[in-house]
Amino acid sequence: MRRRKARTLPELFNPDSPGVMEVYRVLTTIAGKGRDGLKSVLITSAMPREGKSILVAYLGMTAAHSGRRTLIIDLDLRRSIQHKLFGLHRSPGVGDLLSAEEPIPLENLIKPTSMGNLHLMPSGSKLSSPSGVLRVNVDRVKNLIAELSMSYDLLLVDSPPIVPVNDAELIAPLVDGVVLVVMGGKTFREIVARAIELIRKANGNLVGMVLNNVTRALPYYYEHKYYRYRYEPRED
Repeated sequence: MRRRKARTLPELFNPDSPGVMEVYRVLTTIAGKGRDGLKSVLITSAMPREGKSILVAYLGMTAAHSGRRTLIIDLDLRRSIQHKLFGLHRSPGVGDLLSAEEPIPLENLIKPTSMGNLHLMPSGSKLSSPSGVLRVNVDRVKNLIAELSMSYDLLLVDSPPIVPVNDAELIAPLVDGVVLVVMGGKTFREIVARAIELIRKANGNLVGMVLNNVTRALPYYYEHKYYRYRYEPRED
């Protein structure tokens, strides 16, 4: 029997669904209502499997649907899934750009998705030492984000969890803001506190936190998939 082709996220996207409406409220909270808000946002989590990559994808689709020219940059060079979510090839992508000896034109790395206004720069070829490559190429990543910010209304950067590996720490100071995703009912408070501490030490601008899995972690009368908590940075 012929296997049915898996549907991509844009094919499942329903802008009128309660979940997407909640994602839109998250988007306006972290990136601002107009085009003069944050231009580049890093989405990370404390630990693996907290839903940060799915949130990145839905934030991207919601921003694009609202009229923003949006680019998702998959800098999770370890367990990237953005290309799978959008039914695109993984390579060439960011990994190829950072490991190449000769410059690669950005137009060769940026792929249009099936959704208008939304593009993806996938993770690219696998690297033997993602943290090492990122550390050596921090200036290249900084220049990449600055250059792409001129062409897009919003950049959404997917990165690995910040507690197990330091990739997100290297990226955090290069973007306008950082969002931390936490899986309700799973991640211990001490681990969340450690993630916040690491973002601060990296000089990242933590603009918000998203509590995922609320329908299972909190009582039945909480109806939304995502519960927003506005993080107010302390005065140092």
